[in-house]
This record gives sequence, C-alpha cells and structure tokens, in this order.
Amino acid sequence: MEEQQTDILSESFLQIPRRRRIKMLPWWIKVFCWIYLLFGAAAMLQIPFALTGHSFQTAMYGLETSSPMSPVGIFLLALFALKALTAFYLLREMDAAILFAIADGMLGILICTFVMVFPIIRPDSGMHAGFRLELVLLIPYLNTMLHIKTEWEEASKKHP
Repeated sequence: MEEQQTDILSESFLQIPRRRRIKMLPWWIKVFCWIYLLFGAAAMLQIPFALTGHSFQTAMYGLETSSPMSPVGIFLLALFALKALTAFYLLREMDAAILFAIADGMLGILICTFVMVFPIIRPDSGMHAGFRLELVLLIPYLNTMLHIKTEWEEASKKHP
C-alpha cells in the first residue's frame, strides 16, 4: 500500500475556496484598506528608529506627536497597527474582519469626538477646537460595516 505524500504545493492545498465577501466592500473602503496597510507597515518600521532616539512626526485623528515613544506616540503607533490589521483582515476576507472594522470605526469616532471636545473643556490644554474631517469618512465607514455585518457573517457560514 502506497502512502500519499501531502506537500504544501499540492493541488488540494492550492484550491482554497473564495468567499467573495470582498465584493461587499465599496471601492473607497478597499482603497483605504491599502493605504492603511502601507501606513501600518511604515508605523511598524518607525519603532526601531524610535527606540534608537530618532524622532519624527506622527499624527492621526487630531492627535500628534514628534516623540514616538511618548504615551501619545505609542498610542498612535498602536492605532496604526490596529488599522493595518483591520485592513488586512478585510482584504483577506477573514471572519473577524467585520468586528475589527466596527471596533475600528467606533474607536475612530470616539477619538475624533474627544479631540474636538477636549479643548472646549480644558482651554489650557494647548489643543485647538475644531471639526475633524475624518468624521466625514468614519461615519459612513461604520454605517457600511454595520449594514454588511449580517451578510458577511452569513457568507462565513456558507463557506467555512
């Protein structure tokens, strides 16, 4: 009796079923997924430089720093990592992608709201009050993710 040898490049391994959930995402979300993959990679490359004492500007949602190893800098790098992970999950059509995207959208809206309200509460904070334009995309992004959540999860059940 011959033993069947399984190898990584075998035909059965290469036939991964396509779930086609990527078609549920609007084109503008796909574009931002690629952008955040690049920004996330750049943020991760910044960490070794930051550990050696180099400084550089990092900003998102109205939070900014020139010291990447400060609390705000670490928070921003973690935020970029979350956005990159969410983008990767969405583009790879992973089951948890929609939950990550909803959490990412809610977190973004919360941070933007905080950045807009905090200078009003604490005028001596050094921050400037103003409307965050990121909300113009974050709200439709979150709304889209909430609307496709059920369909995304159903597609997962059909093609595990």
